[in-house]
Amino acid sequence: MFTAMARRAVSVATLPPRLALSGLALVGGSTIPRTAVSDVALRTGTLALAGVGMIPAAAGSILRAPRMPGSAYVSAAASAINYQPRVRRRIEQSLGRSLTDFALESATSIADVLTYAPASLGVDFGLRTMLLRETLAVRTARRVCSLEPGVRPSSVGHEPSGPGERYADRIAGVQLLAGAALAAVSAGGDTVATSIKVSAPRPLRISRESFSAGLSFGLWRTHHVAVSDPAALRMLDRVDTVLVDPSVLFDDALRVSDIRGGPSPIASRCGHEPGKL
Repeated sequence: MFTAMARRAVSVATLPPRLALSGLALVGGSTIPRTAVSDVALRTGTLALAGVGMIPAAAGSILRAPRMPGSAYVSAAASAINYQPRVRRRIEQSLGRSLTDFALESATSIADVLTYAPASLGVDFGLRTMLLRETLAVRTARRVCSLEPGVRPSSVGHEPSGPGERYADRIAGVQLLAGAALAAVSAGGDTVATSIKVSAPRPLRISRESFSAGLSFGLWRTHHVAVSDPAALRMLDRVDTVLVDPSVLFDDALRVSDIRGGPSPIASRCGHEPGKL
């Protein structure tokens, strides 16, 4: 009954002397296949590709070298696939999240090299550095705390969309309309491809990934909190219910000090002022 009322939830469990922040318990979620390839190796590969790719991209941009025919179409296709939630979800169901990130990030870097976009590669290099740092921290935390990777419920349906996904889906329609309008008034295919690339919701994904990677790394480094499923931090905008392990209420170091936004039936039964524990 409770899971029917709470569509999304976060649970917290104690692992003395450290904490373990579990992944989101998404009702109606799907099991994401895992790859046998190390996540660290995949992250290192995409980071190295962005770093090495900046050299020829910068050289081509400075020397104003002519682009390869069709490079704009490759860049537009890579951008459209990489930053559209529905398309990514389909690929993740087949390849898994790690291999999907590796494939799409590699394709984006190759496209940026072909179109001589060193600035774009620089942004990706910075983001992937944060993601690699997060992956290393998660691996260390799992080893120290003896944590298993977060497992999602395997039930019918798919993960519910958050505000970011709904925005990106609307942008997908704008991309198609803008591309069709430019194709009707312009004879240049490169113009259409460029419009598709620049209208992709890239800032949305970059801001979410950088925030989540920084939060995951900071939780472990500063507070010794292990995140069992880093993907959960990418879904904080979908959380509407928080489950707190009752054991934290009987601990000298951890306690719920204040509950805002509604009455507290637990506090009321204990004879305390509602909303205070």
